[in-house]
Amino acid sequence: MRNFILLIAVFTFFNVKAQYIYQSDTTLCLGESITIGASGAVVEPSLINTDDIHSGVIDLPFDFEFYGDIYNQFVISANGYITFNLGVANQYAVYPILAPIPNPGNEPENAIMAPWHDIDPGVAGNIVYGTLGIAPNRIFYIIFCEIPMYACNDLIANQQIMLFESSNKIEMHIKDKPLCTNWNGGNAIQGLVSVNSTFSHIVDDPVLLQPRNFPIQWEAYDEGWEFTPNGADDYVINQIDFNPLNAGGVLWYDQFDNFITNLTEIEATAVYDTTIFYTWSVDLCSGDIIPNVDSLVIFGEAPQNSGNDTLVYECDNLEEIILYNYLSDDVSQLGTWYDGSGQIISPLLDVDVQNSDTYVYELEGISDNCTDSAFVNLFIDSLPYAGNDGYRLICYEDNPFELITYLEQNPENGGYWIGPFGSIVSDIFYPSVNDIGDYTYVIEGQNACPDDTSFLSIFFNEASDYFVLSDEVSCPDALDGEISFFITNGVSPYQY
Repeated sequence: MRNFILLIAVFTFFNVKAQYIYQSDTTLCLGESITIGASGAVVEPSLINTDDIHSGVIDLPFDFEFYGDIYNQFVISANGYITFNLGVANQYAVYPILAPIPNPGNEPENAIMAPWHDIDPGVAGNIVYGTLGIAPNRIFYIIFCEIPMYACNDLIANQQIMLFESSNKIEMHIKDKPLCTNWNGGNAIQGLVSVNSTFSHIVDDPVLLQPRNFPIQWEAYDEGWEFTPNGADDYVINQIDFNPLNAGGVLWYDQFDNFITNLTEIEATAVYDTTIFYTWSVDLCSGDIIPNVDSLVIFGEAPQNSGNDTLVYECDNLEEIILYNYLSDDVSQLGTWYDGSGQIISPLLDVDVQNSDTYVYELEGISDNCTDSAFVNLFIDSLPYAGNDGYRLICYEDNPFELITYLEQNPENGGYWIGPFGSIVSDIFYPSVNDIGDYTYVIEGQNACPDDTSFLSIFFNEASDYFVLSDEVSCPDALDGEISFFITNGVSPYQY
């Protein structure tokens, strides 16, 4: 039987960094569970709702290399950059911009500017961060959502920073970077700067063909930029497709609209009835619910049934042994037979005591939990042989003898004798003591084998008697006379 579970992850298809379920459609044994996950981000608010401020220290979920140094913590600036200089946590974020980067001894240093400009989350918008994906290919993101420009609150900025695990690549995605000339000359700087401002890499504006640095005025919309490490003190800057992260937190629901969890991974179990899991998403910036994005079907397969273990005794008087005969009638014959050493064998066996063994019948399922095995413990015994019937005439004075020696065709030893009156007797016969008559030799069969019997008839030899008949010859030299001897009883050969 195959049943299925339909799991639907509900995300946006806005871009390749939207959420999706990692696993493909699969089949499980009924009752079996797997972990399924969606690429939805784990979202945390930065708690920055004030202009010109740095956040507290924030942990990274993985080590990140920046200009040759390894970091696992950082600080967010309300003005569009992050810094690995933890000393500025919860401190004032310097503004206005009065000099180009690098500017040794002045903030920002050891920073990623995406860009650095004067935006005001104290008016509106929010800043969130979190993790997308599964190790070792996670993305840590910082998103500046719908934040008004300082002194130009009708102009809205949207920008993202993404840190890539393992590759240490950096991406910036700028949806809206308007130009506010009313304040600080509209200055904004986009790029990287190392600790102590030793190294810096500034983006060249594709329109102005000048670095996006003080005091150049510039604006940008729907742009993507990547910074790829090239040694400890260098980055290669390339413009890439605008591909921001939009879908955020994952909300799992069942088919009855019952909320399950907001974790990115859940345990999914194959059950008899169809079960549908829905995954809804929370937009990172707006907080809107995004439904119906992705789906995963889990088919449930019933466990195999190889039948019950069996203990079987057979006798070697059969014509053949068919192992399937020891399984239940409803068991499929599409499985595999193994002998006690694990070798694959035919279910048709020769009738031989050497084929006594523990045989395994296995029906393979979709997984180990669906595979079933049955054991057939087979014991084959030899049919007993009591020989052929015998006959013995005795005299009272004869010596004792073993009864078995007078049976024909070499009977097996180990049997017992039953006397003429039905009781078990010794296998030694004493002519002067034991009764004459029919003695029965019994070899007991083992388990499924029947007993075998033969008979020895013993009688006393009566005394011999004879008489002679003769016809005289017609004349002394004739040969027509006759003498006949008639002997009764006794045992041949006779001597006279």
